[in-house]
Amino acid sequence: MLYAVLIGGAIYGCTQVNIDFKVSYFIGETADVYDYFQLNDKYFSSGTLTTTYVENNDYDLSLTESQQ
Repeated sequence: MLYAVLIGGAIYGCTQVNIDFKVSYFIGETADVYDYFQLNDKYFSSGTLTTTYVENNDYDLSLTESQQ
């Protein structure tokens, strides 16, 4: 019975996890790119993301020759 309660609590806890992944969490303050990420967050964090779609039936981008 205790095992079922613990499993139930663990499942509930897993459903409450929020995913908040940023690369800057893994970069130390002494790294060279740390300042870049700080300035990028300060000056370019606002705005919206833009999705760009490219449609070209004559050119197959999945081929190795195309990507080189």
